[in-house]
Amino acid sequence: MERRGWYFVMGNGGNTAWHTDRDKLDVADPEVLLRDIRLYALAVFRMASRPVIPLDPGALVAHFAAQVERYQAAAGDRFDLSPARAAFASLAARLAALDAALAEGRVTAEVANAARLAALRHLVPLDYTRGTRFRRDFGLPAAPLTHLAVAAELDRYPEQALGFATTTLRRGLNHVLAAVEAAEAALPTA
Repeated sequence: MERRGWYFVMGNGGNTAWHTDRDKLDVADPEVLLRDIRLYALAVFRMASRPVIPLDPGALVAHFAAQVERYQAAAGDRFDLSPARAAFASLAARLAALDAALAEGRVTAEVANAARLAALRHLVPLDYTRGTRFRRDFGLPAAPLTHLAVAAELDRYPEQALGFATTTLRRGLNHVLAAVEAAEAALPTA
């Protein structure tokens, strides 16, 4: 890299297309920059000018529900994830009711937007972090619905350690249920 005058950027694999904040204008392609600016400006304009934000918490809830089914299949009769199933089904119904109320004009776009964002603030971290909002983890890949992921690993635990794994799973389930409860509480009653 040094022989070619390149500099290290973590994860770039020697690719000169990666940039740092120490770049000078001579490494930038003005046409690419202009294209990117136009693209991002158009995306921001379209997002900002829509009456209802194009975010669908229902799709995330469906993803979570499918993941719970996979984890339940892996856990078998060693752990019961039916409370998570019920919680996600209830939340999905509430989100569908919000969408219907919005379509029928019983709820304003402002109310729907605020409710969707508030719900997503509780739901999105369930899929991306192992910690809590007060205790962050490393930015490493995480299993879907991370707090329940130990359900897929129960076969790896010897009999004498299974209790520890299911206790971890119980805590994870409590974490998920609290987040779903908070998301549901953020939705208006329609």
